[in-house]
Amino acid sequence: MLSSKLGKIIGISLALLVAPLASAEMKIAVINYQKAMLESDQAKHYAKQAEAKFGGKVKTLRALEADAKSLNQKLQKDGSAMSDSERTKLQLQLKRKAEDFQVQSKELQIEKNKADREQIKSLKPKLDSAIAQVAKAGGYEIVLEKSAAYYVDAKHDITNKVILKLNQMR
Repeated sequence: MLSSKLGKIIGISLALLVAPLASAEMKIAVINYQKAMLESDQAKHYAKQAEAKFGGKVKTLRALEADAKSLNQKLQKDGSAMSDSERTKLQLQLKRKAEDFQVQSKELQIEKNKADREQIKSLKPKLDSAIAQVAKAGGYEIVLEKSAAYYVDAKHDITNKVILKLNQMR
């Protein structure tokens, strides 16, 4: 979060420094980098693949969660009427379900994060190249992250052009 704020401050400072020059000489564009990445065909394809790959594990986690909730409700509702051994047995089952959920959830998160990082590593150079190509074709000398500006006229936003270029690159 600190680096994000620092990036915005640097971006705004840079924009303020070049603003007097920009009005006379420079063309400046902005891009929503995250949107460009997420709305590319490659990212959409990856999202479908990830859903297929991780969907079964997510379903298993949801079932574990539902089982744990059911056991907890039973314990809350009937616990006072149960014998100590029944209550202890139910509490142990609930504890095991919760632990199993935590372990499987963490494993899924690690696996998904690794796959996401690999996807970003693959897509980032293409996206950077698409930005450079669109900037050159449009005669832009500076391209800033859109979030670094408080206001930008839509005509300076090259995000959609970059997405189109990225999708053409394959």
